[in-house]
Amino acid sequence: MNYKQFQTRIEYWEKIFFTSIIYSKYGADFEIYAIDENSNAKSRIFICYADNEAEAHRLVDQFSAWLPKINAGRKRLHSARQREEAQLPHE
Repeated sequence: MNYKQFQTRIEYWEKIFFTSIIYSKYGADFEIYAIDENSNAKSRIFICYADNEAEAHRLVDQFSAWLPKINAGRKRLHSARQREEAQLPHE
């Protein structure tokens, strides 16, 4: 998975602010998830499978490096939208 694919997956969930990346072993599979540790719901989304534990660690490290950049962009966009809404005349 490249950066753009990861970004698309994360940004699809507009209302959820993901805070970390984890992997979970389920049977023989290693599953990578983005999670929101700050909400009461502790939302998590499936990102992808890894072939083995070493790849799971590598993907967690890579996605964890990308996540702050994506979150910073989402915060800027959210702030810009709030400023635009504040400038609209209220009826």
